[in-house]
Amino acid sequence: MRTFLESAWFLPVFGLMLLLHFELGYRLALRQKTSPLYRGRPIESAIIGLLSLLLGFTFNQAGQSYRERLLLVHEESDTVSQAYRVSELLPKAERKALRALLVEYLEAKSGDLGDREAVGLHGRIFAHVLDIHHQGLVSEQVGLALLQSVNRMISLHFRGVYSRQERVPIAVMALLVMGSWSISVMVGFASGVNERRSWVIPLVFFFLITCTLATIRDLDDPYGGWIRVDFSNLQDLLQILQRMRA
Repeated sequence: MRTFLESAWFLPVFGLMLLLHFELGYRLALRQKTSPLYRGRPIESAIIGLLSLLLGFTFNQAGQSYRERLLLVHEESDTVSQAYRVSELLPKAERKALRALLVEYLEAKSGDLGDREAVGLHGRIFAHVLDIHHQGLVSEQVGLALLQSVNRMISLHFRGVYSRQERVPIAVMALLVMGSWSISVMVGFASGVNERRSWVIPLVFFFLITCTLATIRDLDDPYGGWIRVDFSNLQDLLQILQRMRA
């Protein structure tokens, strides 16, 4: 289910099913249009309101996840900057080596940094800072400040990785899909009861529902969607540090 929701076929199939469910509702209404049981209006409003509430809740959740991913990028950039500034207190050789490692790390982050490469870079940076601290080349306060900055940088990297793997629960997305199709049947049924096939309201409904689900899916998929997490903060920091080293 998750693979299908993230595939390129999801939106075309979803839109086609909306049309088919509208047609189903329309034909059902034609068969029982004289039924005195149909009252519709208050019930339709309540069900559509429930779907709107679910859509709004899911949209807000996806938007919050996107903002959290973006915030983690900014926090990681700030932490790398802090480690770079604190390195000014190191002896020249150690300062140069640490800054080279930080620049290398940012260069890797600007590309496709895999988990194994990230662990390797983190280990080299942490080992270098730990060695400086153990050798007593700096004061206890400076050594602890460097260790805390590097620890936070590593923590933020993996928090960012896991946050980009999180998705809206499948059950919620399935509920939205099934609810949208159910509402489509109701819209078609209402058109059939009124004995006129109007395409204005169904098309507006199809457009809004499809675009909303497409946006939720994009916000929820930072790797494959159009709405990607912006890493320009780290890239700008890399350019600044490279100019300072030149």
